[in-house]
Amino acid sequence: MIASTRYGWPRTALCALTALLLVVSCDRDRHHHPDISWIGNPGYQAIDTNKFPLKFQVIVYKNPDSSKEQFDRWLSDLKDEVPGVQALAVCAHCDTDIILLFDSTLLLHLENQTVGSNGGGPSPGPAGMNGPTLYSSNYRTGNHDSTRRTFAGRDLKIPVINYNWPKPTATDALTVAVFDSGLDSAGASVVATVGPSCFDAPAGMSSTHGWNFVDNNANTQDDMPDKHGTKVSKIILNQVQRYGGNNVNILPVKIFDSNGQGTLFATLCGVAYASGTGARIVNASFGFYHYAESDTTSSLKVETMLNAFLKKYLNSAGMALVAAAGNDDSGEDAIFQSISHTTAYRYLDANRFYPAYFSKTFPNIIAVTTVSAKTQKPSPLENASKTTVDIGAQCDVIAPDGSYVFVDPIVRPQTPNTVNTITGSSFAAPVVTGRIAALYSKLTNKTDKQVFVPTLNTIVNGRPVLMIDTALADSIVRGELAP
Repeated sequence: MIASTRYGWPRTALCALTALLLVVSCDRDRHHHPDISWIGNPGYQAIDTNKFPLKFQVIVYKNPDSSKEQFDRWLSDLKDEVPGVQALAVCAHCDTDIILLFDSTLLLHLENQTVGSNGGGPSPGPAGMNGPTLYSSNYRTGNHDSTRRTFAGRDLKIPVINYNWPKPTATDALTVAVFDSGLDSAGASVVATVGPSCFDAPAGMSSTHGWNFVDNNANTQDDMPDKHGTKVSKIILNQVQRYGGNNVNILPVKIFDSNGQGTLFATLCGVAYASGTGARIVNASFGFYHYAESDTTSSLKVETMLNAFLKKYLNSAGMALVAAAGNDDSGEDAIFQSISHTTAYRYLDANRFYPAYFSKTFPNIIAVTTVSAKTQKPSPLENASKTTVDIGAQCDVIAPDGSYVFVDPIVRPQTPNTVNTITGSSFAAPVVTGRIAALYSKLTNKTDKQVFVPTLNTIVNGRPVLMIDTALADSIVRGELAP
């Protein structure tokens, strides 16, 4: 005999119906009340890559076209589908929509399945999009082109270099954010003081004079042996002084360690920070190569995410970004050749180097390479493109070995008739940054290079700033800086 209730329902059927309703109710509650408590509140963190290998770190970013509710639900579903995923860091209060996650299976999961779709395939749309979220591997970024060499200078036409640092500038000075290895104490007089920013500095620290995204502290001292960031900053200031322009302060955004290496996540958090400080120009003497035709773990995911992120921050803050076009790298070139089956290593359109590659589509990103008036060609060791690289900065000297070099702006020669030199697009970029900064108050449009770059074709203090050289038309888009 089957037990029944007084209304005639068999007890077993009633129990089954109750269980079903509970499942439906719980599922409905889960979707209406997503659980993102697993993210916690890590804030910005300096990540130990020995404990959390970089190849398993994934950056996720809320698509600006999606809602916060959709993103939270996606994160909640992700934890259900990839239980081992961990949240390593969030960009503090600057942007809680960009999160660094870690799990050895995470990237593959995002490539092959739309989170929350019960096993459905990848999201339609560009690579790097998964539902309401954009994602990418956390890439290693770096600068590696500042090797100093000494040449006999008796027969070289060496320009006069100012080795002295400027006096403290006015409080209303233009702020240039230098993303690099920091700024040496010799440049303390030019460090910017910015107002309260979005950055949630640890207790007892202040981010009003820049920030160290390597060690997550306020110490922005340049600890690279060759002082890459300090040299970049000094080149900017020398150009400003030469052209008698605006008072300029430097906001050091330290994203590189003593070896000149950093990560994409630290760079993005730095951009979010700088956008809220009042900085108007970013100098980016760094980058990383990325290959569109390689295996699934190296598709254009990073381009999709970077494009959305930079649009949000550069455009909202009215910032211009001056980027090094990139240099030769035997390891990266070998990868490019194996994938593309060509040797067009220095053609930026093919061998993509970010963020300079975005110059092709962003009106406020300027890509810079080194050129020579003597050869009327760009440096054979740096990237160029007649559609992507905007400006060529003339080198100071062609060295005896044929390399295009700049005079080291902080290391004086120790012996007569010699010159210390540095080379690479890292040092071409700040020449352009400095000249834009010098003329900044005179630019009627400060974020559209198609408008403001031609206005640099002028004479300041008796010196030409920019020349349009048709001999370089096959290598750069807009012109070359006058020597």
